[in-house]
Amino acid sequence: MIRLTSRYSVNPGVYTKKIKGIVLLFNPLTVSAFVLLEGWANTMVSLLDGEKYLSVIFKEIQSRLPAIPRGEMVRCMNRLVDEHIVTEIVPKAQNSVIDAKEELSDHLSFWISLTDQCNFRCKYCFIKKDATFMGEEGYKKTLAKITGLIDKNNPKYVKIHYAGGEPFLNFEMLKKFHNAFLKLTRSRKIKIDETIITNGSLITKPVLDFLKKEHLLVSVSLDGLKEANDKTRVYKDGTSTFAQVKKGLLLLYENNVLRNVDIVISSQNINDLPPFVTFLLKRKIPFVFNFYKHNILSSDAFYCKQNELVSRLKKIYRKIYAYYKENRTMESPISQLQLLDSVQLKERRTRVCGAGRNYLTFRVDGTLDACPLIYEKVIIRGEKPFHVPSSDRLEGCKSCQWRHLCGGGCAAEKWIKYKNTSHTSHYCHVYKELIPYLIDLEGELILHNRIKASFRGKTS
Repeated sequence: MIRLTSRYSVNPGVYTKKIKGIVLLFNPLTVSAFVLLEGWANTMVSLLDGEKYLSVIFKEIQSRLPAIPRGEMVRCMNRLVDEHIVTEIVPKAQNSVIDAKEELSDHLSFWISLTDQCNFRCKYCFIKKDATFMGEEGYKKTLAKITGLIDKNNPKYVKIHYAGGEPFLNFEMLKKFHNAFLKLTRSRKIKIDETIITNGSLITKPVLDFLKKEHLLVSVSLDGLKEANDKTRVYKDGTSTFAQVKKGLLLLYENNVLRNVDIVISSQNINDLPPFVTFLLKRKIPFVFNFYKHNILSSDAFYCKQNELVSRLKKIYRKIYAYYKENRTMESPISQLQLLDSVQLKERRTRVCGAGRNYLTFRVDGTLDACPLIYEKVIIRGEKPFHVPSSDRLEGCKSCQWRHLCGGGCAAEKWIKYKNTSHTSHYCHVYKELIPYLIDLEGELILHNRIKASFRGKTS
Protein backbone atom coordinates (compact mmCIF):
# COMPACT_ATOMS: atom_id res chain seq x y z
CA MET A 1 0.00 0.00 0.00
CA ILE A 2 1.38 3.39 -0.98
CA ARG A 3 1.92 6.20 1.50
CA LEU A 4 1.11 9.81 0.64
CA THR A 5 3.85 11.00 2.98
CA SER A 6 6.55 9.08 1.09
CA ARG A 7 8.59 9.90 -2.00
CA TYR A 8 8.74 7.60 -5.02
CA SER A 9 10.81 7.22 -8.17
CA VAL A 10 10.87 4.96 -11.22
CA ASN A 11 13.01 1.88 -10.57
CA PRO A 12 16.44 1.89 -12.24
CA GLY A 13 16.48 -0.43 -15.24
CA VAL A 14 12.79 -0.08 -16.09
CA TYR A 15 12.38 -0.24 -19.85
CA THR A 16 10.29 2.60 -21.30
CA LYS A 17 8.98 2.97 -24.83
CA LYS A 18 6.43 5.34 -26.35
CA ILE A 19 3.96 3.57 -28.64
CA LYS A 20 1.45 5.71 -30.51
CA GLY A 21 1.34 8.29 -27.71
CA ILE A 22 1.06 5.66 -24.97
CA VAL A 23 4.01 4.73 -22.75
CA LEU A 24 5.00 1.09 -22.23
CA LEU A 25 6.78 0.26 -18.96
CA PHE A 26 8.41 -3.07 -18.15
CA ASN A 27 10.85 -4.04 -15.39
CA PRO A 28 13.16 -6.77 -16.78
CA LEU A 29 14.87 -7.33 -13.43
CA THR A 30 11.66 -8.46 -11.75
CA VAL A 31 9.88 -9.47 -14.97
CA SER A 32 6.84 -7.34 -14.26
CA ALA A 33 3.64 -7.25 -16.21
CA PHE A 34 3.62 -5.00 -19.27
CA VAL A 35 2.16 -1.68 -18.13
CA LEU A 36 0.70 0.82 -20.60
CA LEU A 37 0.05 4.39 -19.40
CA GLU A 38 -1.48 7.42 -21.05
CA GLY A 39 -2.71 10.88 -20.14
CA TRP A 40 -2.64 11.83 -16.48
CA ALA A 41 -1.10 8.49 -15.40
CA ASN A 42 1.91 9.06 -17.63
CA THR A 43 2.19 12.63 -16.29
CA MET A 44 2.10 11.32 -12.74
CA VAL A 45 4.97 8.90 -13.41
CA SER A 46 7.03 11.69 -14.97
CA LEU A 47 6.68 13.64 -11.71
CA LEU A 48 8.02 10.78 -9.56
CA ASP A 49 11.51 12.24 -9.16
CA GLY A 50 12.28 10.94 -5.68
CA GLU A 51 12.14 14.49 -4.31
CA LYS A 52 8.43 15.37 -4.10
CA TYR A 53 6.11 13.68 -1.65
CA LEU A 54 3.32 11.69 -3.26
CA SER A 55 0.66 13.93 -1.72
CA VAL A 56 2.25 16.91 -3.48
CA ILE A 57 2.23 15.07 -6.82
CA PHE A 58 -1.44 14.10 -6.39
CA LYS A 59 -2.34 17.76 -5.71
CA GLU A 60 -0.39 18.84 -8.79
CA ILE A 61 -2.26 16.32 -10.97
CA GLN A 62 -5.63 17.41 -9.56
CA SER A 63 -4.79 21.08 -10.09
CA ARG A 64 -4.24 20.32 -13.77
CA LEU A 65 -7.07 17.80 -14.13
CA PRO A 66 -9.69 18.29 -11.38
CA ALA A 67 -11.89 15.54 -12.80
CA ILE A 68 -9.39 12.78 -11.93
CA PRO A 69 -10.53 11.07 -8.69
CA ARG A 70 -7.83 10.57 -6.07
CA GLY A 71 -8.90 6.93 -5.78
CA GLU A 72 -7.89 6.38 -9.42
CA MET A 73 -4.44 7.80 -8.73
CA VAL A 74 -4.05 5.59 -5.67
CA ARG A 75 -5.02 2.48 -7.64
CA CYS A 76 -2.59 3.36 -10.42
CA MET A 77 0.28 3.97 -7.97
CA ASN A 78 -0.42 0.74 -6.10
CA ARG A 79 -0.21 -1.22 -9.35
CA LEU A 80 3.05 0.50 -10.34
CA VAL A 81 4.54 -0.39 -6.96
CA ASP A 82 3.25 -3.98 -7.13
CA GLU A 83 4.84 -4.41 -10.56
CA HIS A 84 8.13 -2.89 -9.34
CA ILE A 85 7.86 -0.10 -11.89
CA VAL A 86 8.21 2.52 -9.15
CA THR A 87 9.72 2.21 -5.72
CA GLU A 88 9.45 4.06 -2.43
CA ILE A 89 12.52 6.07 -1.50
CA VAL A 90 13.82 4.74 1.81
CA PRO A 91 17.01 6.06 3.47
CA LYS A 92 20.04 3.80 2.89
CA ALA A 93 18.00 1.45 0.76
CA GLN A 94 18.21 3.06 -2.64
CA ASN A 95 19.56 -0.11 -4.23
CA SER A 96 16.81 -2.67 -4.51
CA VAL A 97 17.56 -6.03 -2.89
CA ILE A 98 15.53 -7.70 -5.63
CA ASP A 99 18.62 -8.11 -7.80
CA ALA A 100 20.45 -10.10 -5.14
CA LYS A 101 17.66 -12.53 -4.35
CA GLU A 102 17.89 -16.06 -5.66
CA GLU A 103 14.66 -17.52 -6.98
CA LEU A 104 13.70 -20.59 -5.01
CA SER A 105 12.95 -23.77 -6.91
CA ASP A 106 9.78 -25.69 -6.15
CA HIS A 107 10.43 -28.53 -8.59
CA LEU A 108 12.97 -31.04 -9.85
CA SER A 109 13.67 -31.69 -13.54
CA PHE A 110 15.26 -34.83 -14.98
CA TRP A 111 16.51 -35.57 -18.49
CA ILE A 112 16.61 -39.34 -19.06
CA SER A 113 18.54 -40.71 -22.04
CA LEU A 114 16.80 -43.96 -22.97
CA THR A 115 19.26 -44.77 -25.75
CA ASP A 116 22.25 -43.37 -27.62
CA GLN A 117 20.99 -45.00 -30.80
CA CYS A 118 19.11 -42.99 -33.41
CA ASN A 119 17.72 -43.57 -36.88
CA PHE A 120 18.74 -40.00 -37.85
CA ARG A 121 22.17 -38.46 -38.33
CA CYS A 122 21.58 -34.80 -37.53
CA LYS A 123 24.72 -32.87 -38.35
CA TYR A 124 24.86 -30.73 -35.20
CA CYS A 125 23.78 -33.40 -32.68
CA PHE A 126 25.76 -33.65 -29.43
CA ILE A 127 25.08 -37.38 -28.88
CA LYS A 128 27.70 -39.86 -30.04
CA LYS A 129 25.56 -42.47 -31.81
CA ASP A 130 26.05 -46.13 -30.91
CA ALA A 131 23.89 -49.15 -30.16
CA THR A 132 23.68 -48.46 -26.42
CA PHE A 133 20.23 -48.79 -24.82
CA MET A 134 19.24 -48.25 -21.23
CA GLY A 135 18.71 -51.69 -19.75
CA GLU A 136 17.50 -52.99 -16.41
CA GLU A 137 20.62 -51.94 -14.51
CA GLY A 138 20.51 -48.38 -15.85
CA TYR A 139 16.80 -48.23 -15.13
CA LYS A 140 17.21 -49.33 -11.51
CA LYS A 141 20.07 -46.92 -10.87
CA THR A 142 18.19 -44.00 -12.43
CA LEU A 143 14.93 -44.70 -10.62
CA ALA A 144 16.70 -45.15 -7.26
CA LYS A 145 18.58 -41.86 -7.61
CA ILE A 146 15.49 -39.93 -8.66
CA THR A 147 13.46 -41.45 -5.82
CA GLY A 148 16.16 -40.41 -3.36
CA LEU A 149 16.31 -36.86 -4.73
CA ILE A 150 12.54 -36.50 -4.54
CA ASP A 151 12.42 -37.75 -0.96
CA LYS A 152 15.31 -35.50 0.04
CA ASN A 153 14.03 -32.30 -1.59
CA ASN A 154 10.24 -32.74 -1.31
CA PRO A 155 9.40 -30.80 -4.50
CA LYS A 156 5.88 -29.65 -5.40
CA TYR A 157 6.20 -31.17 -8.85
CA VAL A 158 8.61 -33.11 -11.04
CA LYS A 159 9.45 -32.66 -14.72
CA ILE A 160 10.65 -35.61 -16.76
CA HIS A 161 12.14 -35.38 -20.26
CA TYR A 162 12.57 -38.68 -22.07
CA ALA A 163 15.23 -38.34 -24.74
CA GLY A 164 18.00 -40.07 -26.61
CA GLY A 165 19.15 -40.68 -29.31
CA GLU A 166 15.61 -41.44 -30.37
CA PRO A 167 13.59 -42.45 -27.26
CA PHE A 168 10.94 -44.41 -29.18
CA LEU A 169 13.67 -46.90 -30.14
CA ASN A 170 13.45 -47.93 -26.47
CA PHE A 171 9.69 -47.68 -26.20
CA GLU A 172 9.26 -50.45 -23.63
CA MET A 173 11.70 -48.76 -21.25
CA LEU A 174 9.88 -45.46 -21.71
CA LYS A 175 6.63 -47.14 -20.69
CA LYS A 176 8.32 -48.75 -17.71
CA PHE A 177 9.64 -45.41 -16.45
CA HIS A 178 6.29 -43.73 -16.97
CA ASN A 179 4.45 -46.34 -14.88
CA ALA A 180 7.11 -46.17 -12.16
CA PHE A 181 6.98 -42.37 -11.99
CA LEU A 182 3.19 -42.33 -11.81
CA LYS A 183 3.33 -44.68 -8.84
CA LEU A 184 6.16 -42.73 -7.23
CA THR A 185 4.56 -39.28 -7.53
CA ARG A 186 1.05 -40.39 -6.63
CA SER A 187 2.27 -42.05 -3.45
CA ARG A 188 3.94 -38.76 -2.46
CA LYS A 189 1.13 -36.53 -3.76
CA ILE A 190 3.46 -34.74 -6.17
CA LYS A 191 2.46 -33.47 -9.59
CA ILE A 192 4.37 -34.76 -12.60
CA ASP A 193 4.91 -33.31 -16.08
CA GLU A 194 6.41 -35.68 -18.67
CA THR A 195 7.64 -34.80 -22.16
CA ILE A 196 9.07 -37.08 -24.83
CA ILE A 197 11.64 -35.41 -27.10
CA THR A 198 11.59 -37.19 -30.45
CA ASN A 199 12.47 -36.77 -34.11
CA GLY A 200 8.86 -37.69 -34.90
CA SER A 201 9.59 -40.44 -37.39
CA LEU A 202 8.42 -43.43 -35.31
CA ILE A 203 4.84 -42.47 -34.43
CA THR A 204 3.15 -45.83 -34.93
CA LYS A 205 -0.39 -46.74 -33.87
CA PRO A 206 0.79 -48.47 -30.63
CA VAL A 207 2.84 -45.37 -29.78
CA LEU A 208 -0.07 -43.04 -30.49
CA ASP A 209 -2.54 -45.18 -28.51
CA PHE A 210 -0.18 -45.21 -25.52
CA LEU A 211 0.35 -41.43 -25.61
CA LYS A 212 -3.39 -40.77 -25.77
CA LYS A 213 -4.22 -43.25 -23.03
CA GLU A 214 -1.56 -41.90 -20.67
CA HIS A 215 -1.97 -38.22 -21.63
CA LEU A 216 1.72 -37.85 -22.45
CA LEU A 217 2.96 -34.93 -24.52
CA VAL A 218 5.61 -34.98 -27.22
CA SER A 219 8.10 -32.38 -28.47
CA VAL A 220 9.11 -32.94 -32.10
CA SER A 221 12.45 -31.70 -33.44
CA LEU A 222 12.06 -30.19 -36.90
CA ASP A 223 14.11 -27.37 -38.41
CA GLY A 224 12.02 -26.27 -41.37
CA LEU A 225 10.16 -27.43 -44.43
CA LYS A 226 11.74 -30.10 -46.61
CA GLU A 227 14.67 -28.25 -48.17
CA ALA A 228 15.73 -26.51 -44.96
CA ASN A 229 15.20 -29.47 -42.64
CA ASP A 230 17.07 -31.91 -44.86
CA LYS A 231 20.22 -29.80 -44.77
CA THR A 232 20.89 -30.98 -41.23
CA ARG A 233 18.36 -33.69 -40.26
CA VAL A 234 18.72 -36.79 -42.43
CA TYR A 235 18.58 -40.58 -42.15
CA LYS A 236 21.75 -42.65 -41.74
CA ASP A 237 22.04 -43.01 -45.51
CA GLY A 238 21.66 -39.25 -46.04
CA THR A 239 18.11 -39.38 -47.42
CA SER A 240 15.30 -36.99 -46.55
CA THR A 241 13.48 -37.30 -43.22
CA PHE A 242 10.92 -34.55 -43.76
CA ALA A 243 7.93 -36.51 -45.11
CA GLN A 244 7.99 -39.04 -42.27
CA VAL A 245 8.47 -36.37 -39.60
CA LYS A 246 5.66 -34.23 -41.00
CA LYS A 247 3.35 -37.25 -40.98
CA GLY A 248 4.22 -38.03 -37.35
CA LEU A 249 3.94 -34.37 -36.32
CA LEU A 250 0.45 -33.98 -37.75
CA LEU A 251 -0.69 -37.28 -36.19
CA LEU A 252 0.47 -36.08 -32.79
CA TYR A 253 -1.18 -32.70 -33.27
CA GLU A 254 -4.49 -34.15 -34.47
CA ASN A 255 -4.58 -36.45 -31.42
CA ASN A 256 -3.81 -33.64 -28.94
CA VAL A 257 -0.54 -35.11 -27.69
CA LEU A 258 1.85 -32.59 -29.28
CA ARG A 259 3.51 -30.17 -26.88
CA ASN A 260 5.52 -28.20 -29.44
CA VAL A 261 7.91 -28.24 -32.36
CA ASP A 262 11.53 -27.65 -31.34
CA ILE A 263 13.39 -25.63 -33.99
CA VAL A 264 17.16 -25.32 -33.80
CA ILE A 265 18.16 -22.11 -35.57
CA SER A 266 21.49 -22.40 -37.34
CA SER A 267 23.32 -21.06 -40.36
CA GLN A 268 21.68 -23.85 -42.35
CA ASN A 269 18.03 -22.81 -41.88
CA ILE A 270 17.91 -19.14 -40.84
CA ASN A 271 17.05 -17.97 -44.36
CA ASP A 272 14.30 -20.57 -44.80
CA LEU A 273 12.34 -20.10 -41.57
CA PRO A 274 9.52 -17.72 -42.69
CA PRO A 275 7.49 -20.27 -44.70
CA PHE A 276 7.93 -22.85 -41.92
CA VAL A 277 6.69 -20.36 -39.33
CA THR A 278 3.66 -19.68 -41.53
CA PHE A 279 3.03 -23.44 -41.81
CA LEU A 280 3.01 -23.76 -38.01
CA LEU A 281 1.03 -20.59 -37.26
CA LYS A 282 -1.79 -21.50 -39.66
CA ARG A 283 -2.18 -24.88 -37.95
CA LYS A 284 -1.85 -23.34 -34.46
CA ILE A 285 1.08 -25.63 -33.72
CA PRO A 286 3.19 -24.28 -30.82
CA PHE A 287 6.91 -23.97 -31.46
CA VAL A 288 10.14 -22.95 -29.75
CA PHE A 289 13.22 -21.31 -31.23
CA ASN A 290 16.48 -22.65 -29.84
CA PHE A 291 19.82 -21.36 -31.08
CA TYR A 292 22.48 -23.81 -32.20
CA LYS A 293 24.85 -24.56 -29.29
CA HIS A 294 28.50 -25.41 -29.77
CA ASN A 295 29.24 -28.96 -28.64
CA ILE A 296 32.07 -31.49 -28.79
CA LEU A 297 30.73 -33.24 -31.92
CA SER A 298 29.96 -30.28 -34.21
CA SER A 299 31.61 -27.12 -35.46
CA ASP A 300 31.20 -23.35 -35.34
CA ALA A 301 30.07 -23.44 -38.98
CA PHE A 302 26.52 -23.91 -37.66
CA TYR A 303 26.58 -20.53 -35.92
CA CYS A 304 24.64 -17.81 -37.74
CA LYS A 305 26.31 -14.49 -38.36
CA GLN A 306 24.96 -12.46 -35.46
CA ASN A 307 23.74 -9.40 -37.35
CA GLU A 308 22.06 -11.65 -39.88
CA LEU A 309 20.41 -13.62 -37.09
CA VAL A 310 19.09 -10.42 -35.53
CA SER A 311 17.84 -9.06 -38.84
CA ARG A 312 16.13 -12.30 -39.89
CA LEU A 313 14.46 -12.84 -36.52
CA LYS A 314 13.12 -9.29 -36.42
CA LYS A 315 11.33 -9.97 -39.71
CA ILE A 316 10.01 -13.28 -38.39
CA TYR A 317 8.83 -11.66 -35.15
CA ARG A 318 6.93 -9.00 -37.10
CA LYS A 319 5.31 -11.78 -39.12
CA ILE A 320 4.29 -13.66 -35.96
CA TYR A 321 2.83 -10.59 -34.26
CA ALA A 322 0.98 -9.53 -37.41
CA TYR A 323 -0.59 -12.99 -37.53
CA TYR A 324 -1.68 -12.75 -33.87
CA LYS A 325 -3.22 -9.31 -34.43
CA GLU A 326 -5.29 -10.61 -37.30
CA ASN A 327 -6.13 -14.14 -36.18
CA ARG A 328 -5.61 -14.67 -32.47
CA THR A 329 -7.11 -11.69 -30.69
CA MET A 330 -6.34 -11.40 -26.97
CA GLU A 331 -3.60 -14.05 -27.17
CA SER A 332 0.13 -13.43 -26.81
CA PRO A 333 3.07 -15.05 -28.65
CA ILE A 334 5.36 -14.74 -25.62
CA SER A 335 2.83 -16.66 -23.53
CA GLN A 336 2.42 -19.46 -26.07
CA LEU A 337 5.74 -19.65 -27.91
CA GLN A 338 9.42 -19.54 -27.03
CA LEU A 339 10.76 -17.00 -29.49
CA LEU A 340 14.28 -16.18 -28.31
CA ASP A 341 16.30 -19.21 -27.32
CA SER A 342 16.26 -19.64 -23.53
CA VAL A 343 15.10 -16.05 -22.86
CA GLN A 344 11.94 -15.88 -20.77
CA LEU A 345 9.79 -12.74 -20.80
CA LYS A 346 7.27 -14.12 -18.32
CA GLU A 347 9.55 -15.53 -15.65
CA ARG A 348 12.37 -13.97 -13.64
CA ARG A 349 15.49 -16.06 -13.13
CA THR A 350 19.03 -15.19 -12.18
CA ARG A 351 20.35 -18.44 -13.70
CA VAL A 352 19.63 -19.62 -17.23
CA CYS A 353 18.66 -23.06 -15.92
CA GLY A 354 19.02 -25.32 -12.91
CA ALA A 355 21.62 -27.69 -14.40
CA GLY A 356 23.51 -29.37 -11.59
CA ARG A 357 21.04 -27.99 -9.02
CA ASN A 358 17.43 -28.94 -9.66
CA TYR A 359 17.91 -30.12 -13.26
CA LEU A 360 19.91 -33.32 -13.77
CA THR A 361 20.71 -35.68 -16.63
CA PHE A 362 20.78 -39.47 -16.49
CA ARG A 363 22.78 -41.39 -19.09
CA VAL A 364 21.85 -44.81 -20.46
CA ASP A 365 23.94 -46.54 -17.79
CA GLY A 366 22.28 -44.60 -14.96
CA THR A 367 25.23 -42.26 -14.37
CA LEU A 368 24.52 -38.67 -13.53
CA ASP A 369 25.53 -35.47 -15.35
CA ALA A 370 24.54 -31.85 -14.91
CA CYS A 371 23.36 -31.28 -18.50
CA PRO A 372 22.73 -33.35 -21.66
CA LEU A 373 25.40 -31.32 -23.49
CA ILE A 374 28.08 -32.16 -20.95
CA TYR A 375 29.82 -35.49 -20.68
CA GLU A 376 32.13 -35.27 -17.67
CA LYS A 377 33.94 -38.38 -18.92
CA VAL A 378 34.99 -36.41 -21.99
CA ILE A 379 35.25 -32.85 -20.70
CA ILE A 380 37.49 -32.27 -17.69
CA ARG A 381 38.28 -28.82 -16.29
CA GLY A 382 40.80 -29.80 -13.65
CA GLU A 383 39.13 -30.05 -10.27
CA LYS A 384 36.63 -27.27 -10.94
CA PRO A 385 33.12 -28.75 -11.25
CA PHE A 386 30.54 -27.49 -13.71
CA HIS A 387 28.03 -25.04 -12.29
CA VAL A 388 25.56 -22.48 -13.60
CA PRO A 389 26.52 -19.10 -12.13
CA SER A 390 24.07 -16.38 -11.20
CA SER A 391 23.90 -13.59 -13.76
CA ASP A 392 23.99 -11.14 -10.84
CA ARG A 393 27.57 -12.25 -10.20
CA LEU A 394 28.90 -12.55 -13.75
CA GLU A 395 31.28 -9.74 -14.64
CA GLY A 396 29.81 -9.28 -18.11
CA CYS A 397 26.20 -9.54 -16.92
CA LYS A 398 25.75 -7.99 -13.48
CA SER A 399 25.15 -4.46 -14.77
CA CYS A 400 22.94 -5.52 -17.72
CA GLN A 401 19.24 -4.73 -17.44
CA TRP A 402 18.31 -7.93 -19.33
CA ARG A 403 20.23 -10.38 -17.13
CA HIS A 404 17.14 -11.78 -15.40
CA LEU A 405 15.56 -12.61 -18.75
CA CYS A 406 18.47 -14.46 -20.39
CA GLY A 407 20.05 -15.68 -17.15
CA GLY A 408 23.51 -15.16 -18.63
CA GLY A 409 23.09 -17.56 -21.56
CA CYS A 410 23.76 -21.29 -21.82
CA ALA A 411 26.36 -22.27 -19.22
CA ALA A 412 27.01 -25.67 -20.81
CA GLU A 413 27.93 -24.08 -24.13
CA LYS A 414 30.33 -21.70 -22.35
CA TRP A 415 31.82 -24.61 -20.42
CA ILE A 416 32.51 -26.51 -23.64
CA LYS A 417 33.45 -23.59 -25.90
CA TYR A 418 35.35 -21.29 -23.53
CA LYS A 419 36.25 -23.69 -20.70
CA ASN A 420 34.59 -21.25 -18.31
CA THR A 421 30.90 -20.80 -17.33
CA SER A 422 31.60 -17.18 -16.37
CA HIS A 423 32.39 -16.23 -19.96
CA THR A 424 29.98 -13.94 -21.81
CA SER A 425 27.45 -15.87 -23.87
CA HIS A 426 28.10 -16.23 -27.59
CA TYR A 427 24.59 -14.86 -28.11
CA CYS A 428 24.84 -11.88 -25.73
CA HIS A 429 24.65 -9.30 -28.53
CA VAL A 430 21.66 -11.09 -30.08
CA TYR A 431 19.77 -11.11 -26.78
CA LYS A 432 20.44 -7.41 -26.20
CA GLU A 433 19.15 -6.53 -29.65
CA LEU A 434 16.08 -8.76 -29.67
CA ILE A 435 14.75 -8.57 -26.10
CA PRO A 436 13.67 -4.90 -26.37
CA TYR A 437 12.41 -5.54 -29.88
CA LEU A 438 10.09 -8.29 -28.59
CA ILE A 439 8.98 -6.12 -25.67
CA ASP A 440 8.00 -3.35 -28.10
CA LEU A 441 6.05 -5.80 -30.27
CA GLU A 442 4.26 -7.16 -27.21
CA GLY A 443 3.36 -3.63 -26.10
CA GLU A 444 1.98 -2.85 -29.56
CA LEU A 445 -0.08 -6.05 -29.45
CA ILE A 446 -1.52 -5.24 -26.01
CA LEU A 447 -2.48 -1.78 -27.23
CA HIS A 448 -3.99 -3.22 -30.43
CA ASN A 449 -6.08 -5.69 -28.42
CA ARG A 450 -7.30 -2.96 -26.07
CA ILE A 451 -8.42 -0.78 -28.96
CA LYS A 452 -10.07 -3.76 -30.66
CA ALA A 453 -11.89 -4.75 -27.44
CA SER A 454 -13.01 -1.15 -26.90
CA PHE A 455 -14.31 -0.89 -30.45
CA ARG A 456 -16.26 -4.15 -30.08
CA GLY A 457 -17.75 -2.89 -26.82
CA LYS A 458 -18.98 0.29 -28.50
CA THR A 459 -20.54 -1.56 -31.43
CA SER A 460 -22.15 -4.43 -29.51
